[in-house]
Amino acid sequence: MTGQKPVPLEVFEARIVQTPLQGLLRNMDSELARLLKHAMTSHNSEAERRLSLFLIMLRFTKNYEAHMRHVT
Repeated sequence: MTGQKPVPLEVFEARIVQTPLQGLLRNMDSELARLLKHAMTSHNSEAERRLSLFLIMLRFTKNYEAHMRHVT
């Protein structure tokens, strides 16, 4: 592979997956929030800790996706 040029990347049209991705993120957010609420009411501290971490990571992902949508 030494001396060979890399194959050029194909153009990716992000708008094709944008709407389904937003729907997936919205559904995951509501499902994680529902599960977290259930864990809190059942006093399951381990599930509460894990679900809150997943929810925080998902919301960071949603914010990043929204930012990239406005930048590009």
